[in-house]
Amino acid sequence: MLEVVVKCVCAIIIGAPAHVVVACEVVRMFFVLFHHANIAIPGEKILSYFIITPSLHRAHHSTLRSEHDGNYGIVLSIWDILFRTRKVLTPKSIGLELIEAENFLQLFSLAFLTERRLARVMHLVPRKPLP
Repeated sequence: MLEVVVKCVCAIIIGAPAHVVVACEVVRMFFVLFHHANIAIPGEKILSYFIITPSLHRAHHSTLRSEHDGNYGIVLSIWDILFRTRKVLTPKSIGLELIEAENFLQLFSLAFLTERRLARVMHLVPRKPLP
């Protein structure tokens, strides 16, 4: 919600026409849905040097810190190349390994909790029972 407020304020300040803002958001949402899709695309390795592809973005959701700190782009992959955050790998595991949300508030809190230790200290999100 904070992102929407900041975008609206910036659009008003710079005087961006509403149709341009809407078009940009539609394109951005298309790419977010595209790179979160569980699909394989022919020529994806080459395409990933230009746009964020599903296989490239998948590493961003790895359970391993060393794997998921990268591939932050939404549309263009040039940003990850420029800032050296591009990681081409197949993650061993995807998701939140020790954290499970039981309600909407806990699920919302996950966006702000990136470390297991913080989650345990805050007691906002329960731990999954270990097998």
